[in-house]
Amino acid sequence: ALVLASGPGPRSDAVHRLQQVFDLTAAEARVLAALSRGETVEDIATRTRVVVATIRTQLRSIYGKLGVHSQAQAVAMASVLPALSSSQGPCRECGFAKGTA
Repeated sequence: ALVLASGPGPRSDAVHRLQQVFDLTAAEARVLAALSRGETVEDIATRTRVVVATIRTQLRSIYGKLGVHSQAQAVAMASVLPALSSSQGPCRECGFAKGTA
């Protein structure tokens, strides 16, 4: 499973991997990573100093890109990243597999 730990290195790596695998924006990847760590939409909005509606909009975009309909499904998709394979090969920048789930 993808470890979404605190600290600059692992967290940055997790966000980058979410971006590459699911074609998320940086903001969307940060939201999904935060949800995977157990933060609420309200926690994320407060921490990032945006309104809750902005986080909810990003969440809807995440749902569309992942093909899911709930936060639980999105977090579950993020948790299986190592099991994903891609015929597109690894990202030249990071070496992580590209593609969609």
